[in-house]
Order: sequence, then structure tokens, then C-alpha cells
Amino acid sequence: MSVVTGTYRKGKVSLDAPVDWQEGTRVEVSAPVEKIGMTEAEWPTTPEGIAELLARIDALEPLEMTREEQAEWHAALEESDRVSKEAVRKQMGLK
Repeated sequence: MSVVTGTYRKGKVSLDAPVDWQEGTRVEVSAPVEKIGMTEAEWPTTPEGIAELLARIDALEPLEMTREEQAEWHAALEESDRVSKEAVRKQMGLK
């Protein structure tokens, strides 16, 4: 397998260099995924590391939402709760 790079524009991938693949060759394209959070291995274990993480958390600005955003958030939580309960009932064979 060869790896090439390219750029995605207007629904198409343009490769950075020519390739000698046969016409119709199937390819796999992956895009970078934004990493959110930390893996278990990345959690600090030393007193200094824990203090640094707590300082970073304390420095975060509070989340402010409009009344409309709060209403949407609560509606989404209620829907998630309903779907979860429905899935559990289905797994348990209940209606």
C-alpha cells in the first residue's frame, strides 16, 4: 500500500503528486479528527501534573447560554434520556 497526500476542494481530492495506479483502483481517504479530551495514559499522576491540570480547569471561562440555547439543551437531554430508556426496555424485552 502506498500513502499519498492531497487536498480536498469542492468535493474532490487532488493528489499532491502523480501516482501509477491502475484506473479504477479503490482508495481509502481519511481526514484528521479533532481530538477532544485525554486518554487514560495522558492523565497526570504527579502532584505537579495534577496541580497544572487543576489550574487549567480553573482558568476556563464559564459557559454562557441564551434562554433559547438552554431550552434546546434541555430538550436534547430529555430526548437522549427517552431514547436511552427505550433502548434499555427493548434490551430487557419490555414494552
